[in-house]
Amino acid sequence: RSRHPVPTFTAMLFFERDPLVDPRIANGSSSSLTGARRYTLSWWVTAVALVHFDRGAATVAAMGITNWTSEHHSFGYVVALMLWHSVGLAVGNIVASGLLQQVTPKVALVCALTITGICGVVLSLLQDPGVVLIALLRFVEGCAAAVPLVYLPLWVDEFASSDGYWMSVLQIGVSLGHFFGTLCGASTAQWAATGWRASLLVQTCIITPLIGRVVTSPQVQVDVPTRIQTARMDCLTLQGAESSGLQNLLREMRDMIQGMNRNPLTLSLSSTLCILHAIGALLLLWSAPYLFLSADAPSGLWTQILSALVFSSLPSLGCYVGAICCSRMQGFKAGMHATALRISCAFAVLAAMCGPLNSAAEGFLARFLLLCLWLFCCGCLLPILCALLMTSMPSYLRSFNATSMFLMLHLLSFSVAPLLVTLLMGCFLRPEKALNFGVALAFWATTPAAILLIFTYAREPKSSGPSSLSGVDDLSISDVSYELARRRISTVPL
Repeated sequence: RSRHPVPTFTAMLFFERDPLVDPRIANGSSSSLTGARRYTLSWWVTAVALVHFDRGAATVAAMGITNWTSEHHSFGYVVALMLWHSVGLAVGNIVASGLLQQVTPKVALVCALTITGICGVVLSLLQDPGVVLIALLRFVEGCAAAVPLVYLPLWVDEFASSDGYWMSVLQIGVSLGHFFGTLCGASTAQWAATGWRASLLVQTCIITPLIGRVVTSPQVQVDVPTRIQTARMDCLTLQGAESSGLQNLLREMRDMIQGMNRNPLTLSLSSTLCILHAIGALLLLWSAPYLFLSADAPSGLWTQILSALVFSSLPSLGCYVGAICCSRMQGFKAGMHATALRISCAFAVLAAMCGPLNSAAEGFLARFLLLCLWLFCCGCLLPILCALLMTSMPSYLRSFNATSMFLMLHLLSFSVAPLLVTLLMGCFLRPEKALNFGVALAFWATTPAAILLIFTYAREPKSSGPSSLSGVDDLSISDVSYELARRRISTVPL
């Protein structure tokens, strides 16, 4: 494939820079951020927060299930708010790559933020929107949100300073957007005629000055240099190396999948991540009403605030603890897959215990602590599984794996899995029974993920020397942190 003049489908949708093979990431970017670009970075964090604001606000709609009186408090209504936005994100990631090649990033960002604001205003002002209209608006919002989520990591990757943590700083916007979206949505639901949807006006009010800031910013502060952008945006397109024909595209996709299938470790780890994110998506939707219907539960507002707080903080804390534990036990060393898998099995088994323990939990405090335990343990798993994925495949397959997993997370974990479980929950006549079933099923679904990790560990050679699957240098915590942000594996819902 070295004869091809441009990057191929191997790196579709993702920039091809790799911290394990590119000296610019290993040693820091050659061009440090100026003061103006540092200031611009704060606006990009705000942009990431704003495109996740509506996802946090939409989770407030699930609290209406406790009333069980309105058509707009049905399971289908709640799932439509989240499912179609996730589908829009997946589709938008494909469309955004072509858009960023046709227009300047500045124009693309302005258009995407404007569309997000318009959809928020329309959704907030309509008195009685139907499910079809809501699904359409949420799909369009997801497509628009994909543009900054595709381009801004590229911008940070190009202009990051030598300390190497700017990519992680950008991801802080995900947790901030979800938390403040939930907080604002829960607050407006108490008094506004349109309920939680009134909070989308707040999102629009903040987006407006951000759009003005992007419009008035110099082109050099917003756009990646044309030469670099052209070379690396080729990695974002769904096209073959020598022709745009569908046959070449399918051929390269088949070659990449066959390359990944030769490594069972990659398949098992990717499957585990999909299962954990599917469970996280279910808990993100239904944990607040589930806790509210518990014995001795606080008010609905405080229940939603506490739920949003633990979803935004505990997985992040778990990521840090898991990375420290794996690093101290040398799990990030080359060829130490067995050590890293052993640590991940311990956290997975601890998370799987939430299933049987949930059967005996009736009060608010017990259920809340189980939710905290699950989020923390699964947060600990993220850096370990990500490091194993980094070192279990050749460098030319990492971009394909990252992109394919990103699409699977949004199409399967965030869309199909919540839809199937919600259909089962709709068979119950009482909301308490339905929520108990849904959350219990989510907790119990951790068991297959734990079994899969244990089976993977049993098959992995226990020798301490470099294995044939790794063949790379030792990883540092900063490498793993960068890869998590690069793959856009945020801590919401994990």
